Amino acid sequence: MLRTLTHITNTLQHGRILLMSLGFLISLDSWAAESLLDPAPEIPNIKEELDISKTAENNYYDEMVLLRPNEPNILGLRKDAESGWYLDIKLSLKYPINHDGLYKNRHERNIIPFWSFAFTGAWGQYMFDRKSSPVIAKRYNPEIFGRWWLRDKHNYLDIMYGHESNGQSIGSWDTYSVKQLEIDTIDDPESGDTVENARDYISRGWDYIGFIYKTRNPLDIYFFEKQDKGNFFYGKTLTTYIKFRYFLKDGLLQGGNEDFNPWEEFGPQCIDDENKTDWTTECHQLNDKHLRERYDGLTFIFKNDTDYGSVFKGIKTALIYTTGYKDAFENSTLRLEHTLNYNNLPIMIWIQTGYNSDLVDYYKRVKSYGIALELRY
Repeated sequence: MLRTLTHITNTLQHGRILLMSLGFLISLDSWAAESLLDPAPEIPNIKEELDISKTAENNYYDEMVLLRPNEPNILGLRKDAESGWYLDIKLSLKYPINHDGLYKNRHERNIIPFWSFAFTGAWGQYMFDRKSSPVIAKRYNPEIFGRWWLRDKHNYLDIMYGHESNGQSIGSWDTYSVKQLEIDTIDDPESGDTVENARDYISRGWDYIGFIYKTRNPLDIYFFEKQDKGNFFYGKTLTTYIKFRYFLKDGLLQGGNEDFNPWEEFGPQCIDDENKTDWTTECHQLNDKHLRERYDGLTFIFKNDTDYGSVFKGIKTALIYTTGYKDAFENSTLRLEHTLNYNNLPIMIWIQTGYNSDLVDYYKRVKSYGIALELRY
């Protein structure tokens, strides 16, 4: 009897151990099954994280950098009509006044525009046909403008007050004739300077008021579509600018404007006289014919920017038409620009026919062309 009870007890203990073992195995199997059902640990998308990081960095620098390009900055070679090639330089910057200079949505706008200060300067260095490669100032253009943002960052209206001059000093027949004599008496046949180059030092200057209206793709036109496979031209990128400047007869910065002087063509026959009492009929006619507002003041710009692959970062084509607001469309200037951004090297070729080749000869019809680096933000 005792032996029987001992046998039963041992059997129960073995069964208990077996049940515990089965329970452990079942628990282990359940844990393994749950582990198999759990999703694999997420592998970070390095490219996506880099893109997000780059966007955040760009936004950071957009907010931090306040000094930005205004017009495109230019460094290139240029040829005007009969003149030789020369180095063409343009520097254009703007700085916001009491704001960050970035786009403002409708909740951040008010009736008061966002004001900024801008400056554009242009110079020509005659490296190839004049001794000592002189640098001639072509344009100094300080300006203050206020911007109203419209429906998005590509649509706005600017109002402005500015001054435009060439920074030169000759404003009378006497000083002009002295400059001609100075150049003529230089006994150096290799200097490359001619009496005609005295025109480079004639002073021009105006103050103006005006506006710029910019809109992007107002007709919702796609010139090209992005393809699913590979890269191709694409984008809703037609941008239109309408620019108007009214040249003041007497401005805050310039004082009396400095248009064409009849003595530039007729000499002492149209010598300076404050009241123009000694001018002949021809002097008066020529003075009225060559007013700046007959050649400049109204500009239409049509620009298309596209993206293209990873090597060609962008292609820009722009058509610019300028005329005067006095007898509008009588004197027209047409300029065509084409820029190819190859590996962040934006190479532009351009051609222009009409007027406004520079501020001294704004009234002369000239054909110009050139190649340059177009440095834009």
